[in-house]
Amino acid sequence: MKNISSLYKEIADKYNVSPETVAKIETHVFAYIAEHMKERKPGPILIHGFGTFCPSLNKTNREIRKQLNYYRSGHIDKETTISRISKLWILRNEALNTNSE
Repeated sequence: MKNISSLYKEIADKYNVSPETVAKIETHVFAYIAEHMKERKPGPILIHGFGTFCPSLNKTNREIRKQLNYYRSGHIDKETTISRISKLWILRNEALNTNSE
């Protein structure tokens, strides 16, 4: 099995760029997805060359339940819970609209 640096080098050689450039491109794509998910931004996630990803109703509902359980167990405060669930609720409504179409 190859390690990640040898894979970056192989891709860099194929496309005549530096391995650092390959690493930056790969990191940028996943950082964008992580930021989109962390902020719970509404709307599909468009990644050029990969496609569009929409929020799943089941996963969104599961995340809402998880946040409520965190609150009930005392791990997070009420304001944080309200903030997180408000963002998730927007995604939930979007997923409901996508499923009904």
